[in-house]
Amino acid sequence: MKSILLQSFRLLSLTGALALGSQLAQADTLVAYPTVEEPVFTISVADDWELTAAEEVDDYFLVTSPSGVEMWFKSIEVSSEDELSTAIDGAMEGGGEWLAEHYKDVEFGEVTEGEREGMPFISIPGTGVFTESGEEVVFTIAFILMENGSLAEFWGILPTGDEAALGEAQAVLDSFEAK
Repeated sequence: MKSILLQSFRLLSLTGALALGSQLAQADTLVAYPTVEEPVFTISVADDWELTAAEEVDDYFLVTSPSGVEMWFKSIEVSSEDELSTAIDGAMEGGGEWLAEHYKDVEFGEVTEGEREGMPFISIPGTGVFTESGEEVVFTIAFILMENGSLAEFWGILPTGDEAALGEAQAVLDSFEAK
């Protein structure tokens, strides 16, 4: 399964590279989390994306594309290996419960570990079916341990087979910058 996820990331990157020309030109809204004054990380999204701000400190914020891509982000401080494991386990448990409420046939793939710009990450792929519409989706879950002592958490929900949506999501992920 690890090779499947690596292939997915390669496909996501290749598709993103092919589809990003127009997205990069539009990606000019910078989102800083948790605040502009003291960001832990930033992402860029196209101006036509909708932002749903976090309701509380350390809560998720959501960016949604016109094509239905949902990308949830947050971070928490971790100071030990135990806190890191607890944070990831808690996120997967809570996120799994949320997915089970809104999606059926949810399946997760194997965990992949890697490094992004010197920061270790783990990623988990998944699939499911949106209960209300019957639409098949792909999930991408990732955790990045940033040099600033925070763990960035990302949950992406993308329509299956929508190459443009895949490119949009990749552009946002490529814009991720730890502060």
